[in-house]
Amino acid sequence: MAFMVAGCATVESPAQKALTCVQVEGRTLDQIHEALQTVLVSKGFFIRQDSFGARNDGFEMMFERRGLRKHEKAYGTWRSSWHGTGVWERLQVMVSKLSTGPYVIGLDAFMVSDPEAPDWTEEHKLTWMTRGTYRRMLEEVQARLK
Repeated sequence: MAFMVAGCATVESPAQKALTCVQVEGRTLDQIHEALQTVLVSKGFFIRQDSFGARNDGFEMMFERRGLRKHEKAYGTWRSSWHGTGVWERLQVMVSKLSTGPYVIGLDAFMVSDPEAPDWTEEHKLTWMTRGTYRRMLEEVQARLK
C-alpha cells in the first residue's frame, strides 16, 4: 500500500522532498521572498541565512526562533541548559522552479541545541508528525501570494 505524504504531486526538485511544500504560480522570486519574510518574521522567526539573488531559478533561507520549554525538555542537552543557550527552532526553506512553470516552496524543520557553538550543536530533524504546523505557515505564504 502506497500513499502520498509530501503535499506536492511529483518529486522533481529538492524542495518537493522537504517535510512540507506548496506550489506558487504566477509570482516572481522577489514576491515569494518577501512573502516568506513577512509571514515567518510575524511568527517570531528571524533570518539566519539568505541566498536570495545567488541563483535565478530559486533560493534558500534559514529562519530561527527560540524554542519553547517543551522543546528544551525534549531536545535540550546538559550544555544548552547549563549555558542557557537553549533549544532553537530552525526552518530551512528552499524555493525552486519546476520545469512545468510554478515555483515550489519546501520547508524542513529542526530543533537545534546550542546553535551558536558549532562543536556542540545538535540538530534534530522533525518528522511528518509535526508537519501540520509548518504546512499552515506555507499555506499562509501561499495565500498571501494569491
